[in-house]
Amino acid sequence: MRRHMGMLVMAVLCAGPLAAQTSSSGGGAQASNAKTNPWQYNLSVSGTIVAHGPSFVSPVFTADHDWLHLEGRYNYEAQHTGSLWVGYDFNVGKKVTLEATPMLGGVFGHVTGVAPGWNSQRPTKNGNCIALTSIVSTRIRERRVFSIPGHS
Repeated sequence: MRRHMGMLVMAVLCAGPLAAQTSSSGGGAQASNAKTNPWQYNLSVSGTIVAHGPSFVSPVFTADHDWLHLEGRYNYEAQHTGSLWVGYDFNVGKKVTLEATPMLGGVFGHVTGVAPGWNSQRPTKNGNCIALTSIVSTRIRERRVFSIPGHS
């Protein structure tokens, strides 16, 4: 129970925007800050509590600069697995907008492989509609345990 509470506290603390992240709402000070720091950073942490099993957290870090999108994930595709992604950010539309990022990633750890992916979002007045898609062409590392019948 104590471990679950610690993970919950960590997720709440990391859920807010980072100091270097800019907001989409207007403001003169933020506009001048965007010119001095063209990078935008985001860290999100989600947790999974598994009954009668190991619970875990899944941090995702992103960095964006103009069209360049960089992303790092852990425990996202599989437990004990990390991934690094590079993508191209683009936006379409004026009144109704769509933001999309096709990506290519490398997956390593318990699962290894190459993964094409796609992040997209459509901003609305009530928030964002977000879709994340990735397909991992994998090779799972297995531990083989051999046993001889009748022997322990």
